[in-house]
Amino acid sequence: MKSRITGFTLFELLIAMAIVAILTSIAYPAYNEYVRRAHRADISGLLSDIAHQLERFYSRHGQYADVPGPPPFKPEIPADNGVYAIEAERGDGQRFVLSASPLAGGKMAGDRCGRFVLDHLGRRDNRESSTDTAFCWGRS
Repeated sequence: MKSRITGFTLFELLIAMAIVAILTSIAYPAYNEYVRRAHRADISGLLSDIAHQLERFYSRHGQYADVPGPPPFKPEIPADNGVYAIEAERGDGQRFVLSASPLAGGKMAGDRCGRFVLDHLGRRDNRESSTDTAFCWGRS
C-alpha cells in the first residue's frame, strides 16, 4: 500500500489568502468607523458630565468661577485620555465654554468632526468641521 501525503496545494492556499484579504478590506474600514463613533460618543458624554458639574456649582454659588474659600472648584477633567485634549474656560463667572480637540497623531486626528465645543447655554458645536453637528454629537 502506498501512503499518500495530503495537504493544501499552493493554488488552494492562494485562494484562501485572497478571500481573507477581501474580507479584511471590507471589515477594517467599518471597524475603524465604529471605533471613531465610540470615541465621539465618549467625548460628548464627558463634556456633558463636566457641564453638569459646573451647573451644580452654579446652583450653589450663583457663578461658574471659583468662589473664595477652600478649595477652589475644579471640574473633573481627565489629564490625558490619549484621544482628546479637554479644556474648560470659565469667563466672568456667568459663562463657561468646554472644548475637546483631537490630539495630533492620536486615534481621532483628522476626524471629520474636528473639535467639540459645549457652552453654558447647552449649545453644541464642532469647530473646524463641515459635518452636521447632530451627527457628531450622536443625535442622528
